[in-house]
Amino acid sequence: MTTEFDVVAGAVAAACGGAAFTPPAADARGPLDWSRIARLVGRHRVLPLAASGFGAAAPDALRASWRAELGPHAQRSLHLLATAGAIASRFDAAGIRALAVKGPVLAVVGYGDPLRRSYGDLDFWVARADLVRAAECLAAEGYTLDAPLVEAARRPSRFVQATLNAARPGVDVELHGEAFIRFVDHTFDFDGSWATRRAVRLGAHTAQTLDAGDTLHYLALHGDWHNWERLQWVADLAVAARACDEETATRLARRAARAGHGRVLASALTLARTFVALPMPSALADIAARPDPRTTALVAQVTTAYRADSAILGARRRFVFHLRSRDGRAR
Repeated sequence: MTTEFDVVAGAVAAACGGAAFTPPAADARGPLDWSRIARLVGRHRVLPLAASGFGAAAPDALRASWRAELGPHAQRSLHLLATAGAIASRFDAAGIRALAVKGPVLAVVGYGDPLRRSYGDLDFWVARADLVRAAECLAAEGYTLDAPLVEAARRPSRFVQATLNAARPGVDVELHGEAFIRFVDHTFDFDGSWATRRAVRLGAHTAQTLDAGDTLHYLALHGDWHNWERLQWVADLAVAARACDEETATRLARRAARAGHGRVLASALTLARTFVALPMPSALADIAARPDPRTTALVAQVTTAYRADSAILGARRRFVFHLRSRDGRAR
């Protein structure tokens, strides 16, 4: 039986370049609950994709509501895109090594359009030696620090994150130190990622970001850490997998297995295959097609939460989910 969540996922998949969206036939439940669909679109942060994927299949009133939301979304997205590019340019001029991640960069490299993805802040991964200078650079541009950045930078073995708030409303910037994202289990080395970086155009400027393999690995770990609570993250993963060539995919699969992230990657790819179903390299498609029992159980847990319009609640349950997704962990 098709749920409203499956309908939303079908529209998102269509907008990402998957199969064309076809409204489901009526079943024993009766007509679709479009108010629930609207709520799911908002909760999963997929408004730009869903509005495009549904097209004329959505009721007129809902389409009008979405159009009203997409106007401010476009203005904010373009503003953040330009701001990210300007910050990247400022860092480059100061000799600061920083990689732009998520946000507008992912919208551009993953979807080919800064308006296709919802994002509310800007993230930069900064070389530890440059972290304090990066903060000072932004402070000189009118940003204020909300966290004790200098003190955090002295503890490289710990999760390091400083949030910088722009003097003008509506722009938050997060600088992440070299110990960035504890869920990567130190698999990501800044120097290694910097060496394989790629450039992306953000408005009038150019920013540096992760290469295709690092992007996919990061997105898999990020989604797992947050228990895949948003369909947006599954769509991000799917478009990132599509962008990998066979050599990159094979290298990533081997690296993830060595790092103990084989099940994390398998869960991510299985969710992408289930709900977005975009083409991916055979090295990744083979992983998604043959999940082990624990991967299947993890995917089922996420799927049940999606269809029930709920979340994997509670710190303990979140932590257990995270542990079970790691290779070689006991139940």
